[in-house]
Amino acid sequence: NRDPSSLLNRIIFRSVQPTDIPRCYQIQAASYPEDETASKSTLQYRQHHAAAFFRCAFLVGDSSNPGSGSPGGTTSTSSSISYQGRSVNLGATLCGTIIGFICSTRCKSYTAEAMKVHDASGKILGIHSVVIEEQYRNCGVASAMLQDYVAAMERLTNKGALKVKMSKIVLLA
Repeated sequence: NRDPSSLLNRIIFRSVQPTDIPRCYQIQAASYPEDETASKSTLQYRQHHAAAFFRCAFLVGDSSNPGSGSPGGTTSTSSSISYQGRSVNLGATLCGTIIGFICSTRCKSYTAEAMKVHDASGKILGIHSVVIEEQYRNCGVASAMLQDYVAAMERLTNKGALKVKMSKIVLLA
């Protein structure tokens, strides 16, 4: 059993990078039934076209995790990260692994067809995946990741980074 507070103190939240896709796919494929798992190419599409809406939980210094050393095993300092509720720019590369992610795209209508592609002018943000690696579930990671995600979306909106503001966030089930 992991100590949830100790675990949460070692997690940073950041945008998913192209090199993280294999690790994200690995976690998702192990977590969802085959017919509900997005393909690796779908995740690549979402990261490329909707990067601001694809964020992950990165566990710092976890060398015991089989995912360490695989893609997602280090995090770049080229972009800011969220750590304990604050946006931080680091001056070093951190070792660890991705243990979960949230993946979304924007759309204009709440239909299956509209949500297949990312529409940057869509006012609806549709969350496709909220996934945590099995061994880290029931430790508060998903709740912390969702809190960070909503805060990151609010920062995007408040700093004027979006040409069209979002009207709502929906979880696709």
